Amino acid sequence: MNIGVLFLPVYRATSTAFVLGLVLMAGVDAIRISFDIPIISGWVGMIAIWLSVYSLHANRRRHANKSSGIAMMPAILAVLASAISGFVQVMRLGWQHMLEFASANGVDTDDVEALTAALNDPGFQTAWQENLSANPEVMEVWLPGISWASYAGYWLVVAGFAIWFAKMKSAGGAMRDLRQAPTPPEKTTKPAASEQPDAAPTEEAGPEKKTDTSDANDKHKSTDED
Repeated sequence: MNIGVLFLPVYRATSTAFVLGLVLMAGVDAIRISFDIPIISGWVGMIAIWLSVYSLHANRRRHANKSSGIAMMPAILAVLASAISGFVQVMRLGWQHMLEFASANGVDTDDVEALTAALNDPGFQTAWQENLSANPEVMEVWLPGISWASYAGYWLVVAGFAIWFAKMKSAGGAMRDLRQAPTPPEKTTKPAASEQPDAAPTEEAGPEKKTDTSDANDKHKSTDED
């Protein structure tokens, strides 16, 4: 495997190199989320992974002798999926924290009307936001869940496109496969009885030729009588 296919979209990546490269990048991304490693764990590491994923898709298209422009599609859609997944997780965690804050301030969260009235109160919203600002550790608790949700959204989209890209073949390769495909045996049909060639005519045995012996004897007898 040419390691250059991970970094620059100017090489050709076979199906095996393409899949292995994506698996490697997914592992690096998981390490980036799990451990606080300088540079890698920040935006620099995230953008580097995004560019590497684009490079792998572009190089896979180049190997199939196809335009690499479409390689931008999985890269962009995966980033959008990551952002949406992270946002959904933030909303879920924020809702849970808001309910806990409301319950701590005497709101019966089981009473829908009371909870709705509290949520619509501007003072409640302001107090909740101030509580979040005063407790930054809450966001630190949320961060791993948000990161893993973004990770899942991103790599699920990449995996979906990887199945398609890994199966790509160049036009020359497809024609070569057709040429190498076994040809079915030709069917031979026996001619019908009426179509079978006539047998060579056999000579019919003619009547046996009479020898001239009897004629000679007759002539001999007539000569003696004379």
